[in-house]
Amino acid sequence: MSKKHDKKEKEDEKDWEDAEMEEEQEKKPKNKNKVVQNYLAAIILLLGLLAGSIFVDVAQLIKGEGISLKRLEGQDLFTYGGKTWVAYNSPAVNLTVVNDENCDTCKADSAILGLKTAIPTVVPREVSVNSDEGKALLQKTGAKMIPVFIFDKSIEKSEVFDKIQNVLTQKDDIYVLDTSVLGIQGKYNDLPPFASKNQEVLGNPDAKVSIIEFSDFQCPYCKMLADAISQLMNTGDYKNKVKVSFKTLPLSFHAQSNDAAMAAECAGEQGKFWPMHDMLFAKQADWGNANDITKFKSYAVQLKLDTAKFNQCLDSKKYQADIDADANLAKDYNISGTPALFVNDQFNSGAVQFDALKQQVDALLAK
Repeated sequence: MSKKHDKKEKEDEKDWEDAEMEEEQEKKPKNKNKVVQNYLAAIILLLGLLAGSIFVDVAQLIKGEGISLKRLEGQDLFTYGGKTWVAYNSPAVNLTVVNDENCDTCKADSAILGLKTAIPTVVPREVSVNSDEGKALLQKTGAKMIPVFIFDKSIEKSEVFDKIQNVLTQKDDIYVLDTSVLGIQGKYNDLPPFASKNQEVLGNPDAKVSIIEFSDFQCPYCKMLADAISQLMNTGDYKNKVKVSFKTLPLSFHAQSNDAAMAAECAGEQGKFWPMHDMLFAKQADWGNANDITKFKSYAVQLKLDTAKFNQCLDSKKYQADIDADANLAKDYNISGTPALFVNDQFNSGAVQFDALKQQVDALLAK
């Protein structure tokens, strides 16, 4: 009886040991699965960090959904979520637009759309001209007109940078775009100075309406505008209600325009700017085809100037710095073509006919 009892005890002990071993064997896979899950979670997290903001759930990758770096490799175009993305070699280009939300002629939407066509990776943001940031940017850029389009140095890495450098002005660590190429009328923050060296005021110095003209003596459209202004100043009492200032802007493709501007300045030295101005436009076809400055010297004789003084002034290009200063002033106001004029604070680009000019002046006089 005791032998049987001992044998049963041994069998029960063996059964207990076997059960314990089975329980240990069951625990091992569970622990192993837990370790694998921990590793997998760490890998997914690491992939998310490496991919920046592109984090993809494993289930999405298995299903072929979502975005992954592997899927993007070698893809120039992909569609996801109802949208299409195009790959570019250029980095994102940051653009700040300083603008006045209350200005109807300052709308920049079409211009930004055009810039996105030329620079697909451009990222624009608008800043109010009345904000502290807007005021600081206006001061930094020296911009006379809004909206102002400002690129940071990211534009240097754009594929089009070399092609658009001629319409960009660098100011420290930023680039200001010449808005005249965008076709935006915009508005000016201030006006060019009225006074011009060697030039008496045409009209009444105390007149309510001022006309500031940027012009090229060899430009045929400038001649049309000069004729319209002359007709206005010789109509009724406008010479007592309007004052006119002329800024020289010789264009590079007009071979004689700089010498013509110099002739006007040299005549102005002797108080005959406007008579020379009128003669240069009246005889534009005469001197425009000449190869030297002989014609200008003959005009000095006709105007009864001190010819020795005039010729010395013309030959030495005495007032080249003043002509260049007018050209730089035009650039400050984004004026690259002629004619261009301000009638008080209203800007006009291109030749203005007499009737339109008179109507504009009359409206200002009526205020």
